[in-house]
Amino acid sequence: MAGACALILSGCGGGGGSPAGGNAAGPASTSTSASTSGAGTASLFSAISAANSTSAASNAYAAADRIGNLTMTSSRMTLTGVSIQPAGGGALAAVLGLVKQAYAAGGPAMLTGATTSVNCNGGGTFTQDARRKAMNVISDGDSLSINANGCIQDGAASMDGTITIAISGVSGDILHTDNGTVTLTTTLGSLSFDDGKSAKLTLVGDMKIVASATTAGRAYTVSGKSLQEHFEWPDHSLYVRTLASYTGAIRTDGAGTTTTASFDLSGVTGKLRSFSYHVETVQPLFNPAASGDPASGTLLVRGNASSVMLTALDASRVRVDYSARGDGVITQTNTVDWTSFLATQ
Repeated sequence: MAGACALILSGCGGGGGSPAGGNAAGPASTSTSASTSGAGTASLFSAISAANSTSAASNAYAAADRIGNLTMTSSRMTLTGVSIQPAGGGALAAVLGLVKQAYAAGGPAMLTGATTSVNCNGGGTFTQDARRKAMNVISDGDSLSINANGCIQDGAASMDGTITIAISGVSGDILHTDNGTVTLTTTLGSLSFDDGKSAKLTLVGDMKIVASATTAGRAYTVSGKSLQEHFEWPDHSLYVRTLASYTGAIRTDGAGTTTTASFDLSGVTGKLRSFSYHVETVQPLFNPAASGDPASGTLLVRGNASSVMLTALDASRVRVDYSARGDGVITQTNTVDWTSFLATQ
């Protein structure tokens, strides 16, 4: 995962590429001590088979990645380098980008509900109905309601739809310095991204983000009841993934990005058809600063009396271990490069 990959979760590329490819098989008879505990009731989940285990793991990774991907926007919430997340990006990055954009746009120092329109530098506009205490400083009690209309910013994807953000827990100045915290309670109301090349992505749901900054780096915790990802591919095929009861943690510094996550995942894709799993990080996924994909870490996908675990061996390869009974006894193992792995969605 690039950036803040895998939520958790931001190569990565998780979910951003066209669905293609297949699963390679390589039976083995080893065991793992990975925990099989998690939210939900196993009997309510879909069974994972040896044939679709790589696709199950790839979809789980891509869904987690969608939450935490920081690749296309600076992990620093500064007013420089403002960009809107393109179609292949993540929800966290989209929210952070919009907050930066809104405060960079300025406005009266005491804006009390007035609606303003801003021209995006690549075409289109976005309007904001903002209640904030200062022009370019985040304050407790601020709120933003943003409506994008074909907004293209800094050459990224065209953005349409609405998002509302309530701001609380402010300390320091996270916009301009390396010291501060802020809580962003967010509702995504059919917010879509379309770059005209990859899948059009539409996000619907809720997301609470707690962001903090120190001189050592940036940290984010993300949680929510539901986040739906709706993909429309250029060939008009449709994929839908829904993350429920999701949580994640992301830390980024000069060395790279470390992420963890836990959520229930359901949806419909071309390879898996209808599915429902529980997904959790067993070992934090680590993306070196110079790499697009995780170099270490483990993600467990639990189905009905079955499970599959992906382990980043390095920034080039991932191992997929399938357990037919979900008891940690590996009945099939498969090592592929990250590009091939992500293509099995």
